[in-house]
Amino acid sequence: MKHIVVQAGGLGTRMGNLTISKPKALIPINGKPILFHLIDTYPTAKFHVICDYMADILVKYTRKFRPTADVEFILATGKGTCSGIKSATEGISEDEPFMLIWSDLVLLKQQSIPAFEDAGILIGTTHEECSFPCRWKAADGVLVEENNIEDGVSGLFCISNKQMIADVPETGSFTDYINSNNNRVHWKTFPIEGILDIGTYASFEKLQKNNRYFNEVTIKETVVEKK
Repeated sequence: MKHIVVQAGGLGTRMGNLTISKPKALIPINGKPILFHLIDTYPTAKFHVICDYMADILVKYTRKFRPTADVEFILATGKGTCSGIKSATEGISEDEPFMLIWSDLVLLKQQSIPAFEDAGILIGTTHEECSFPCRWKAADGVLVEENNIEDGVSGLFCISNKQMIADVPETGSFTDYINSNNNRVHWKTFPIEGILDIGTYASFEKLQKNNRYFNEVTIKETVVEKK
């Protein structure tokens, strides 16, 4: 994928004190922020990062430590996972496929993305070899709000072109949006690979042993202080 839209908005309240002074996309996993795992996994991609809470910290930190990455930042104005998506796709050509991903997913490898064929959206789902708790499940052609660890909607979507989601609202759940357009946009699932979910403090704690934890970031002209 040449273009990757990252939904990094939200207060990150489920992460507890980890997001008191930084956005969740900067929470360190295995020595580097969640967002940097994605950037390093897809080094030639153009990233469109949607942000709001402590956006200035996210921008400055990314510019400082990934200066050659092709990243633009979009300020979300609404609430929910739909917010900012339409604005983020403005820089993507009409017929260009792109990835949409939630910022609490750590990608350890590039994904094996199948051909779209007759589908407009590909939904990455969990399975026995790559599973974690998900709020939504893909079942029988619909997305069901049901806690599960297999066939779960992981938060990674591949979209054939931006016309597929041209009417996405500025507020609300993207999963609800897909369901409401089920008669217009056909989707299918594909298995995700090498992904960690860091959506809660409990999930972070499981990996904390290998983390270099910091809770405060101060960016100065020539120095970045992490405490």
